Amino acid sequence: MSCCVKTHPGNPARCGATELEAEDILLFARAAEELSRDLPEWKRNCLETYVQCQEDHWTGSCYDCFR
Repeated sequence: MSCCVKTHPGNPARCGATELEAEDILLFARAAEELSRDLPEWKRNCLETYVQCQEDHWTGSCYDCFR
C-alpha cells in the first residue's frame, strides 16, 4: 500500500487507505529519506537493492549486499 500512496498521494482511497493512513505513510517516507542521507552511498545502494529484492521476490538472500 505504501508504494501506491507515494504514487497517488492525493487519492489515498485509490490505494485502500484512509487519509490519516496516507499521511502516516508519507511522513514516514520523508523521515526515512532524511535519515538515509547520512548513510554512505554503498549502504544506500544496498538498502535500495534489498527493498527491490524483497518486493520482487528474488531468489537467494536479500542480505548479501550487507555481508
